This record gives sequence, C-alpha cells and structure tokens, in this order.
Amino acid sequence: MSVLITGGSGNLGGALVQHFLNSGTSVTTTSHLGSTPVGAISIAIDLSRPGSGEELASRLAAEDFKVIIHNAADQSVAEIAQQDSQAIHAMLSTNLASIAEFTSAWARSKKVPESIIGISSVEAASARPGHALYGASKAGLSAYLRTAAVELAPTLTQEQIPLLNARRCVHCLLEQPR
Repeated sequence: MSVLITGGSGNLGGALVQHFLNSGTSVTTTSHLGSTPVGAISIAIDLSRPGSGEELASRLAAEDFKVIIHNAADQSVAEIAQQDSQAIHAMLSTNLASIAEFTSAWARSKKVPESIIGISSVEAASARPGHALYGASKAGLSAYLRTAAVELAPTLTQEQIPLLNARRCVHCLLEQPR
C-alpha cells in the first residue's frame, strides 16, 4: 500500500507519516520545509502558491496512492482587520485551493484512491477571535470533500472521505485496525 500525506513535517503530519512507516507502508509526503521522518519520500513544495496543487499532481502522476491524507495547513492567527491580501490568499491556497487543484487533477487522471482524508478543525464550525479565515478555509474543505465524495461515486463514497478533527485525528485514524 502507498500513502500520500501532505504536510508531513509538523506534529500531526509527522505522527501520521511515522505511523504508516511503522506499519510497513510506503509513504510520500510534502513539506514546504522539505524535512520529514526518515524513510518517507519527501517532496518540497509550497502549497500556498496558486497552481501548486496541480503541480504536485503532475509531479506524482506516475504514482498510484491507495490513501491520500490532506494534512497541510496554514494556521496563522490574525484578526480580520490585520489580514492582508497576500496572507488571505496564502491561507486559502494552502488549506483549500491546493487540495481542490490536486483532487481535480487526480480525478482527471482516473487514479482515484480508495480513501481521501481531509484533516479539518473544530474551528470550521465555531468562532474564535483571530481564526476567522482558518475556520472558513476548513469549513470550505469540509464542503469540498463532501461534494467530491458525491461526484466521484461510486469509486469513492462519503465514508471513504472522512473529515477528521485534528484533535481527534490520532485516535480516529491511527487506532483503526488494518
């Protein structure tokens, strides 16, 4: 089995990469820093750039992933009045647009995986000062992947595109029997 995990260098991403490596799974991961656990194939890419999702799909066109986990995220905290255009677009690209670009390109290639997992957040449904844009991007991710499940059926179903709250993700995903 092979797995793609975007955002594999942070706390949650690193734990996911390590879990799959420990189970003998082939792991490819992305990081804007380019650093990931030993044993994973690491691809350095900045998902905040427009077009980066399509670029990633193109770079991985020869691969056939069974599971794709969208974990990369920009979690910058800024109140609405302090957000500038560049920061807004960077967060929306990282948290939503790059995933939409990648999923669209991957679907066109007819290599739909067994599961696509989106790491969401409680902030998609709750308000916290400084987190308006992050919450909106995660709510958008949730809506996008629910619709992807409908459009990519019968290859994928909504059950195969779980949206995991990051706080519960380790328990929901890593504790599942293989």
